[in-house]
Amino acid sequence: GKSSIKVFSHPCPLFVPLVEEGWLTKEVTYRIAEEYLSPLKKEKIDVLLLGCTHYPLLKTVIHKVVGEEVTIIDSASETVKEVKRLLEEKNLLRENRISPRHLFYVSDAPEKFQSLSKHFLGSDYKKIAPIHLKSF
Repeated sequence: GKSSIKVFSHPCPLFVPLVEEGWLTKEVTYRIAEEYLSPLKKEKIDVLLLGCTHYPLLKTVIHKVVGEEVTIIDSASETVKEVKRLLEEKNLLRENRISPRHLFYVSDAPEKFQSLSKHFLGSDYKKIAPIHLKSF
């Protein structure tokens, strides 16, 4: 039989710089989300798949704009679950009880990376070193 599923795709390019600036709940973020998501709201969507790693950080704003009745799926976390399942299936998952030491090299604005690391990585990392790509 025919499927009753309708799929809509809608780019939201300004979401990335908003997240990278840390403007996760500013008024301008809500206004841009309203502008981007209004065509999807008019279609009365019931599921919204976030297709970019930046977008889950705007989940609060997105939910407020599209409504709590819309199920939001974070493609990044779903991908992680699938990769973990595959690693377990192949006995390749390493379960290490020792906490790793992290050192991040960034090509631009280490202080900005540090402030955003809480949102992106779930922790406030202190060991961040600038790297100059011209030296390679």
